[in-house]
Amino acid sequence: MQSDTIREWREQYARCCLNVDFEPLPGTTFHASVKPIFSDLGIVRTACGPGFIFRDEDLLQDGESGFGFIIAQSQELTVRASGHEVRLGPGDATLIPADAIGGVASRESYSFFDNLIPLAEWEARGARPEDGVLQYLWGKSDAMQLLRRYIRSLERSGPTAFGNDPTIVGRHIIDLMVLCSNSPPVRW
Repeated sequence: MQSDTIREWREQYARCCLNVDFEPLPGTTFHASVKPIFSDLGIVRTACGPGFIFRDEDLLQDGESGFGFIIAQSQELTVRASGHEVRLGPGDATLIPADAIGGVASRESYSFFDNLIPLAEWEARGARPEDGVLQYLWGKSDAMQLLRRYIRSLERSGPTAFGNDPTIVGRHIIDLMVLCSNSPPVRW
């Protein structure tokens, strides 16, 4: 029964609507949800049971480019791409290229914020996102804490809490993500 649920979710939602797939950890209970937070930028909160959310060679055919900004919301999160990986704790983040085989995994139920930022947005700010790919971005940096608060506020109140112009909100978030990805990887 559970294998039917997983297969249906993968085929009817994950692969066709989200352009991702999911492989649950054997012997665990399947659950998955994707909650839109700010549709203008495609910010979502993803939550799922133990397993691996990924993009494979077939899914890369969608031509999506840019960089996913992943912010862990759980205790244990591993982000993998192109044969490399980084482990994240709550609030930590990293960048993952949208055009690379890889994904996000955990042995426990997990959640994370995800936002795909087009390369043009990075370049418009003079940033080089490829330098931050799979680099550990410390969740306790001032910039990261500000970014998480901003996203949580959007999650609670919606974009109209910041006025009627979502483009301003979008620019702020992208600016903060660029700032976070350019911050030195300091740990205390």
